Amino acid sequence: MTIVLLGLDSAGKTTLLHTLKVASQRAAHGKRRHDPRMRMATVTSTAEEAAFVARPTLGFEESSLQISGYACAVYDLGGSRLGRVNWPSYLDEVHAIVFVVDAADSARLDEAKEVLHATLRNAHVAGKPVLVLANKLDLPGALPAAELAARLELPDVRASPHQVHAVTAAKLDDARTFKAFKWLGSVVASDYPALHARVDKDVAEKKRLEELERTERKKRIEERKAQRDKERADKDAADAAAAAAAGGGSAPPAPCLLYTSDAADEED
Repeated sequence: MTIVLLGLDSAGKTTLLHTLKVASQRAAHGKRRHDPRMRMATVTSTAEEAAFVARPTLGFEESSLQISGYACAVYDLGGSRLGRVNWPSYLDEVHAIVFVVDAADSARLDEAKEVLHATLRNAHVAGKPVLVLANKLDLPGALPAAELAARLELPDVRASPHQVHAVTAAKLDDARTFKAFKWLGSVVASDYPALHARVDKDVAEKKRLEELERTERKKRIEERKAQRDKERADKDAADAAAAAAAGGGSAPPAPCLLYTSDAADEED
């Protein structure tokens, strides 16, 4: 499945991706422990892995991971105002959306709500499962999942199956993160043939439109070039006609001057 990580800048998307990478790598090598309370595997980590410091994503980062038993391609997209302009270019390619919210940043919750609902209104998102992560639950003032869902007005959403899970993405052993992705993976898996057919259709349509745009762009360039050539030819013709009318044609050639040597003068 293909997943896209969305959310405002500083919400914790890149930190989440790091956690998922470590989980994927260490699970592949059998370095995990079992948490009987969650009935699932969580991740043990080294000091180096735990000391990860996230940097803002410029553009996007793509990773191939194993998440809660599912093979996933994950797009981490930049969440700045400029970066969000590119989000629609990826939404037709994904089977599911993960929207990360800083649950401790109350000042930006309204902005997060507007961005989330604008994303949900996109035609390529409607009907696809959406996982909303209330991140940074370890920070003072962080809203629990139910309260955050109310602030984001998620109970009103009907177009896409969705759940809100409170997590701390920076904690590599937070079983809640993997429980959230377990839900997302199971929803995608239950409807995978239809979702995948939809993605294939949407991607093919995008390629068709891109090819059409390239053809139209090439045609416009050729038409502009032909117009410039015609204007240049018309100007040259007008200049020639004006010169002919003013002086009876083109100017005569420059006179040829004959020079002789001193030896030739003596012979004459």
